[in-house]
Amino acid sequence: MIPGYARLLAFILLFLAALQLPAVFDQYQQRLNQKFNDTQQSLSGFQEAANKHFKGDLKALIEAYRTSSDPAFSDQSPAVAALYRDSVQLQGQIDALKAPLLTQVTQLPQQINRPLLQEVVQQFNYNGSLSQTAIAKVAAVVFVLMLLVETILRTVFNLLAYIFIVPKRVKR
Repeated sequence: MIPGYARLLAFILLFLAALQLPAVFDQYQQRLNQKFNDTQQSLSGFQEAANKHFKGDLKALIEAYRTSSDPAFSDQSPAVAALYRDSVQLQGQIDALKAPLLTQVTQLPQQINRPLLQEVVQQFNYNGSLSQTAIAKVAAVVFVLMLLVETILRTVFNLLAYIFIVPKRVKR
């Protein structure tokens, strides 16, 4: 009886946690896009200068700033380079989110912006949409996970029972 309640409790907890994942993912995507747009806006003036003087090559502009003898430009070089790196990194993360689901699952954990994710989780509002499709998908995923966990646990317990409980056969 207790294992049945434990399975039910595990199912409910996994179900509730899984219901929130799409909302967390959506908020993460929105913040990532906002951060990218802010970075692009900050770079826009430099991109205009690169378009005018370096045929649109922002890297060439950054290099010209870095090697400039004028401190007004050379001192600005690290900040512009950091903005450019952030822009490229954020674009890569946005592209990873647009990939097929299997690619997202395998690549996103390596490319995720951890500070941004922490910010999303800290400010997350736990009011998720409960559409029929979302509930059905979550229920299916949780059901499969529960079957997998139960199968693994049963196999381990049966193996342990066979090793330790089944009496050793005596040779005659």
